[in-house]
Amino acid sequence: MDGPVVGHFGGPLMLPADVTDPRRGQHLIASIDLAALPEDATGLPLPPDGRLLLFAHPDGLAAIDEYGELDPVTSSATWAAKSEEQGIRPGTGERANPADWVLLAQWLPAISGLEGAFVHWAIRRQDVGARRFDRVYVTMFFAP
Repeated sequence: MDGPVVGHFGGPLMLPADVTDPRRGQHLIASIDLAALPEDATGLPLPPDGRLLLFAHPDGLAAIDEYGELDPVTSSATWAAKSEEQGIRPGTGERANPADWVLLAQWLPAISGLEGAFVHWAIRRQDVGARRFDRVYVTMFFAP
């Protein structure tokens, strides 16, 4: 393909010295170079530069929508709200509305034992605009 390389799967996690390691037991799945991403590629108010780092731990994700009854955005919004209510995830104080959420990325891992799995990163639109990518919610759909 022609054009700049926009993303990479895996690789070393390179952070500035003053940045805390964000992995919390998760793996760096991919990084996206936002400066190389065409401005109109997503329709989201992404920053014009920097890297978007996507983390997950596929073995540690529960298949929260085993039958594929919910789309990934609705599923993420629903489970993020439940996690906030249970105190597992810091809350925003707002009721989760799937219409306020967007799909940031999707990955088909092709990992032995997880064939047929889809990992989704979803986020509230207002968190994208505020550059609060720490508010991303990761879910997995698994149809063995």
